[in-house]
Amino acid sequence: MFILSKFAKVLTLLSLGLFSTQVLAQNFCNAAGYSGTSVQVNGNKTGTINGIGYEQWADQGNNSTTFYEDGSFKCSFSGTKDFLCRAGKSYDKTQTWQQLGHLYADFSVSINNMSNVGYSYIGIYGWTVQPLVEFYIVDTWGSPYPPNPGDYKGTITVDGATYKLYYHRQIQQPSIEGTTDFDQYFSVRETKRECGTIDITAHFQAWANKMNWTMGKMHEAKVLGEAGGGNTSGKFDFNYAKVYVDNGTTPSSSSSGSNPASSSAVVNPVDVTNIPGTIELENYATSGGDEVTIYGGSIVGEIKPNAWLEYPISVTSAGAYTVELLAARKDTENRTTTVDLSVDGTAVGSITGILTTDWDDYDTFTAETTNLSAGTHTLRVTFTGGYVNVDNLKFTKKSATSSSSTQQPSSSSQQSSSSSKPSSSSQATVATLPGTLQFEDYQNSGGEFENNGTSLGSIEGNAWVEYTVDFTSAGAYEFLVHVARQDNDNNKSYLSVSIDGTQVGTVTDILTTGWRDFQDFSTTTTEISAGQHTLRVTFDYGWVDADYMKFTKVSSSSSAQQSSSSKQQSSSSVKPSSSSVQQSSSSEEQPVSSSVEQSSSSEPGSSATLPESSASVVWSSGSAPEQSSASVVYWPDVVDQPSFDATTAIARGVLSVGGNRNFQVFDMQGRFLGKAVVAPGATLEQTLRAMFQKPGIYLVKQGNRLMQVRVTR
Repeated sequence: MFILSKFAKVLTLLSLGLFSTQVLAQNFCNAAGYSGTSVQVNGNKTGTINGIGYEQWADQGNNSTTFYEDGSFKCSFSGTKDFLCRAGKSYDKTQTWQQLGHLYADFSVSINNMSNVGYSYIGIYGWTVQPLVEFYIVDTWGSPYPPNPGDYKGTITVDGATYKLYYHRQIQQPSIEGTTDFDQYFSVRETKRECGTIDITAHFQAWANKMNWTMGKMHEAKVLGEAGGGNTSGKFDFNYAKVYVDNGTTPSSSSSGSNPASSSAVVNPVDVTNIPGTIELENYATSGGDEVTIYGGSIVGEIKPNAWLEYPISVTSAGAYTVELLAARKDTENRTTTVDLSVDGTAVGSITGILTTDWDDYDTFTAETTNLSAGTHTLRVTFTGGYVNVDNLKFTKKSATSSSSTQQPSSSSQQSSSSSKPSSSSQATVATLPGTLQFEDYQNSGGEFENNGTSLGSIEGNAWVEYTVDFTSAGAYEFLVHVARQDNDNNKSYLSVSIDGTQVGTVTDILTTGWRDFQDFSTTTTEISAGQHTLRVTFDYGWVDADYMKFTKVSSSSSAQQSSSSKQQSSSSVKPSSSSVQQSSSSEEQPVSSSVEQSSSSEPGSSATLPESSASVVWSSGSAPEQSSASVVYWPDVVDQPSFDATTAIARGVLSVGGNRNFQVFDMQGRFLGKAVVAPGATLEQTLRAMFQKPGIYLVKQGNRLMQVRVTR
């Protein structure tokens, strides 16, 4: 914990209420729970207890849940393909979420004894009808990796936290209205927590406003624990679980330890600040995410990551604004922090690169907002990286010339000369593509990383950099990155590229022999239109050193076969190797006889006994392919029988693996879908069906070895 030295002689915690940091609320994170009458469920069953709707459902296994009348519940599962337990609100499907009132949920969970977990969702779950929609708000998970359940659609900010949005269309799958088609909506929190308040209505509003996702009349909204993947075991203990309606301003939640709740509490009755103008940040009206402390009546400090403050503002003149934040931050490793701004729930800008020489060395950091409409609004300041002292925030109207410039980034930042990270340029230089971009020449950025002038390093997960680019012709491009990553456990990193907020590609399998062993990794993007765009590279997993990126136009003949993050093994060449893995872009109805072009190179340290003529075979566990003489691409080092017979495996439709094995999964267009953990005795098909709940053909990859798997209903 740092100690603030500015105004040290007059440090006073103003505990008289005028600058109280948050209204005390019920601390449920450490609640005893499990009180009152209870009901134990061992099979698939729905019911109610004390007006609380509950359900347990599982596909195989030895499972049990005890539901209590106070809303808490305990779940235990073993040897299951898919297990879920949930409790909360059940509705009669006559009212929409808008008609029901403002929905919140408080939860506290401990996750124990997890094994063989391929996927997991813990948070809020429910359905609507007319239209039929299945929805998830995921705040934590019991799997090794966060869920990646569908097509990535961007991010939203709710209660100071960032959630990734995913969409998936289910075709002829079981639902509350029988086997049919329906939409799935997902919000997945970037940083998981095991206790907090979820503003359910805020997610619904963000889905509607940003994605035009339509929801119907409510069937349920329940606190959920779910896990699966094959032979999955574990425990979810919800010592507190409550879904409720609160049409006031203060949900009843608080934080617990390192897992701050996302509560909000009206604290200070403050005057509306006119914009343009200056906001004294200690005069906030509402706070959330965690406590903050006011020092000397003018400085806000001891700010934890994702804490936020809100202010009523009146924009007297519509348009874009320059914002200046007076702040101080000391970090012995020269790591910077970020402050995000939103108006009425919509992101309008980010102030990045905040770092000074000491806690009392205040400097000004700037950014540009998107256009603000005239009128009264709520400004939220979110301290995404936390650990910063702040004084005030000044808004200055941009001139008509600068605000209309198409080359002006929306959230560029300037930082103190004392910072080790170069200033982000306020005047964007347009890079012409195809061509090469140096990573360090970014114009906007977010998250934590270091810029050493020739490359980026110490990159933490979800950090990003932006560039203004001009594509001279439309089409698909090979997106190549020259990067290095060392990991003693051989864990691989990945990053994604987006154009104007739409993801167009993902580069996976990033791992080299050392931090100075730079190598080329690439993918093929979806179609990109000609003209000027904002290019963003997001280091989703982080922890790479990034030198440069290169865009090369893909010819029309080669675009039918696209790279799914092929790894180029030469560290000295600046041109991509010709030994990339090519994959078929045919539809899910591709015939069994189709094959995958397999790279002849094998991953360092892996078995190289893969047959040279390794045509891959699509199979299902329900029926054997007619061409039983074909061979299957398999990994001899992971099958549980030394004399494994490929033809027999095809006939039985089983590929048994020994122990937990991690595989990467792609769709037939090469888009990364997530990581699968195949449990002992389970098949790849079973694991993929449980993960994605969608029939079709998937590409499964381990190292440089690739195969197709057909998942049936």
